[in-house]
Amino acid sequence: MSQSEESLLRGIKRGDSQAFAVAMDHYMDMIYSLAYSMLGNPQDAEDACQEVFLRLHRAASRLRVNSSLPSWLYASCINYCVDESRRRSRQPVTTANKDPEAVQSELADPAQLAANREFKQHILDCLSRLSPRQRAIFALRHFLELTIGEISEVLNCAPGTVKSHLSRAIASLREILAGWEG
Repeated sequence: MSQSEESLLRGIKRGDSQAFAVAMDHYMDMIYSLAYSMLGNPQDAEDACQEVFLRLHRAASRLRVNSSLPSWLYASCINYCVDESRRRSRQPVTTANKDPEAVQSELADPAQLAANREFKQHILDCLSRLSPRQRAIFALRHFLELTIGEISEVLNCAPGTVKSHLSRAIASLREILAGWEG
């Protein structure tokens, strides 16, 4: 752990709002990416980010100064996303979760925009077919570019377990994508 990360943790532990703001600025995009890859839509990813940083604020006094802040944040995000996915699976589905479209340039090619939307939705659908643990490991490795060792620290499991889940996730995604023509 770097000295700056340790001082940031000390500040958060003391309740220093500046240290908390620095942590949010530094880690928000990574937490959002992880949440988005696990939940599949921007609103839910934003809610997850808010919840993760709210949990950090609540747990600040109990943080260990020698712990890894990114690992704590990733683990908190994964736990929230898994819980949220379970909660949703118990609720009846009334409408499909669709990513609201951003305002598009008049110069944009409508056919290309439609193909990009379709591909993006297909990838999210493919990821949603993985188990929550496989989805988390895949996102940590390929979207956030964490090492196997870092992922095993975040998930508190052996590196071999991470490799096994990652391998199964990739095999599943290959199988799912093999039949797609887009």
